[in-house]
This record gives sequence, C-alpha cells and structure tokens, in this order.
Amino acid sequence: MTRSNRASRPRIPTPLAPHDATALEPERDYEAIAFTNLELTGQQAAGVRFLGCALSRCALDGCSLPKASFRDVTIEHLRAVETDLAQSSWVDVVVADSLLAGTQLFDADQRRVTFRDCKLDATNFRGATLRNVRFERCILSDADFGSATLRHTSFQQCRLLAADFSKATLEQVDLRGTELAIARGYEALGGAIVDSAQLVTLAPALARHLGIIVRDDD
Repeated sequence: MTRSNRASRPRIPTPLAPHDATALEPERDYEAIAFTNLELTGQQAAGVRFLGCALSRCALDGCSLPKASFRDVTIEHLRAVETDLAQSSWVDVVVADSLLAGTQLFDADQRRVTFRDCKLDATNFRGATLRNVRFERCILSDADFGSATLRHTSFQQCRLLAADFSKATLEQVDLRGTELAIARGYEALGGAIVDSAQLVTLAPALARHLGIIVRDDD
C-alpha cells in the first residue's frame, strides 16, 4: 500500500520583502515577507496571518499567537518553546529542522502540512484536525492527540514516544516504519495502518487493554 496523503507544496512568491523586525501585530496580514534570523520571543499577536511567507532561523518562544493563520508558508530552523498557536489554521505549509516544545496547537486545523526532521516535545494537538499531514523523520515525545481527528496522515521514520490518542478519530493514519510507544488511547487505533513488526510490539499492550490474559502454562 502506498502512502496516501498529499505532500505540502507551498506557493512562495518571489522576491520576498525582508521583515523590518518590528513587533508582530494582531490581526495583520503579512504577505510575501521573509522573516530571517529574528528574535520574536514573548510577542502577542492573536489572529496574525502569514501568506506566502518564509520563516528561517526565528525564535517564537513564549509567543501568544492564538488563531494565527499560515498559508503557503515555509518554516525552517524555528524555535517555538511554550508558544500558543491554539486554534490556528495551516494550509500548504512545510516545517523543517525545527523545535516545538510545549507548543499549544489544540483545536488547530492543519491541511497539507509537512513536518520534516523536527523535534516536537509535549506538543498539544488535543482536539486538532489534521488532514493530509506528514511527519517525516521527526521525534515526537509526549505528543497529545487526545480527541483529535487525523485523516490521511502519516508518520514516516519517526519516533512516536508516550503518545496519547485518547478519544481520537483516525482514518488512514499510516504509522509504518515508525517507532511506537503509545501511552494512552489504544482503543482509538482503529483506522491506523501498521506493519507486522509494529503489531507484534503493540500486541501485549492491546491485550492488556482488552483484558486478554495470555498464559502459556497449564
């Protein structure tokens, strides 16, 4: 079976105007702008919109950007620690070589998004909707997908450690080739695609969850 979800293909206009390093403004449209080597820590800009932009080597630590919008955006070497991106919207976005730690993405809507070679620590996807999202060679530790909806989403050569899928809805979620260590939410794995080796690894936990007693002695 082939991977089913579409790759992200941001349409970035050229040339991009460099950002003038002023503070981000709430509800403002930033269009065709390059954000490069910027320290944006602690800024507050609810509803900010990035359209056809490129963010490279920027820090968003402690920023409050709820309901932000990213459309046709490339992001690389981003640092986002304890960043509030709740209820944000992402369409045709690539995030590469970046760190997201304690980032709030609950109730976010992500469509055709690729995370590549990223580290996501304790990222909160609770209640989010992910459609055609790809995680490639990412490390996800303590990721919370509780009550999230994942459709045509894939984890390719990732490490998915202590993940929580409680009450999540999965449809064509491809986990093949990924290291799995699921903490909670085994009951939600219907709709996931795993390989035979992963199934063997998951079997003891699935048996415990279902109350199956495995006993080889008489």
